[in-house]
Amino acid sequence: MNHPSQNDVRPRSIDRRHGRIDRRVYVRRRIAVGVAAGLLAILVVLFLAFAWPGLARSDASPAPTVTVTQPGPSPTAQPAALPAGATAFVQATPGLVGPWARTATRPAGAGSAIEAWVVTYAGPYDGADTKITVGAWQYETAAEAAGAAAARTGKGAEPSASGDVVVRGKKAGTYAVVPGSDGNAQVVWSNGTAVFDASGPADAVRSFYFAFPL
Repeated sequence: MNHPSQNDVRPRSIDRRHGRIDRRVYVRRRIAVGVAAGLLAILVVLFLAFAWPGLARSDASPAPTVTVTQPGPSPTAQPAALPAGATAFVQATPGLVGPWARTATRPAGAGSAIEAWVVTYAGPYDGADTKITVGAWQYETAAEAAGAAAARTGKGAEPSASGDVVVRGKKAGTYAVVPGSDGNAQVVWSNGTAVFDASGPADAVRSFYFAFPL
């Protein structure tokens, strides 16, 4: 009986199964690499979207519109000094009102009032020099002032506008715009115990009234 020698190697009888690499390992590795690459791409896109906001939008938001409002007209002259003996009442009247500056102050007949003054203002309005004349009366009581204002309003035409004078949320008097002749008008109003009567060009005197602080 023939026996193979101890050095006889027969390749066919050798099992090489344990020396091979299973194909499933390659598949799992490729899947893992693909997933990692996809995650990296997503992270890059997110980073660019935050770092460069325009990338995440089809069009950038328009820049906000800034509206610049020009300041109102300022007086071109300094107010004239008050006369000697000016009372606290006339000292409370403003030297500057919008584009108008005080040009003169003089006492007037008081009648039933405690005191009365005439204050004139001048300044540019709508491209023209304008003059506003203001009569100012101080009364003993608010009721007297209201009656005096109503009497002065009743001397002219039917008011084109009227309403309440409100100070700190409370009614302090009334006002009325009375049309005059040649494009002029007067605004008569009461404020507590004081009465004012401003006259001048219609548009200018209305603007003057709304800018007057008393």
